[in-house]
Amino acid sequence: PPPPPPPTPPPSSNRRQRQMCIRDRLAVLDRRSGVDLLARDVYVNAVGGVRVGEPGADLALALALASSRLDAPLPEDVAACGEVGLGGEIRRVARTDLRVREAARLGFRRVLLPEAAPEVSRPPAGVEAIGLRDVAGAVRWLRASSPVHTRVDNG
Repeated sequence: PPPPPPPTPPPSSNRRQRQMCIRDRLAVLDRRSGVDLLARDVYVNAVGGVRVGEPGADLALALALASSRLDAPLPEDVAACGEVGLGGEIRRVARTDLRVREAARLGFRRVLLPEAAPEVSRPPAGVEAIGLRDVAGAVRWLRASSPVHTRVDNG
């Protein structure tokens, strides 16, 4: 008989670390916002093969996951930036000012940020900065702002 195929190599340490981080964020979103995710198969893929390995993408990822699970699309004019802590809090990240300016340049009219970010009180012209304290507040904002208001049974 032919020899068995070589074992599949484990993911690189960076990839494995990011997978664990995403798993942790799923648990936080599940526990702190009431969006049932842990009992589901979850796949994350960024458009164009972009690798999401930076904590500033945590809030956007959490909103994308909640949006999918709740069948509540994010408004097209919204960008999000912030790290999600294990307690569900949304934390500031480095260079928030540049991130908000770049979002404005790309045409986003609303940017979701940690409420502690100074950009919440001083956004660029034409941009509404919306401060959020935690993922539960982010999911409440999503439910209220989504063009489709549906509710998914968590069972």
